[in-house]
Amino acid sequence: MGYSRNWYLSCTIHPLNPTRCEQEQSIVLSVNSADFLTTDEAAELLGVERRSVYTYVQRLAGFPQPERIGRTLLFERKALLEWRAKHPRRRRPGPTQN
Repeated sequence: MGYSRNWYLSCTIHPLNPTRCEQEQSIVLSVNSADFLTTDEAAELLGVERRSVYTYVQRLAGFPQPERIGRTLLFERKALLEWRAKHPRRRRPGPTQN
């Protein structure tokens, strides 16, 4: 996956003991937004509802699996475009005109 992981270490003074330092560790992820899409953006790209994207992830073999960053799902744009090329959108017949 095309993201870099940066670790930051910070020190917070303990409220009850000012000589004690509480270390907090957090992860900051840098993601190239041109290469990855959120679920809403993936749905728009594929021309489907957001619910359908979640269903595809769970039920369709071969559908590009997202990377989970916290609670956010990120889909690789290239993988979605390749999947869509192999699985053209189905057109439902419209109402007949008399």
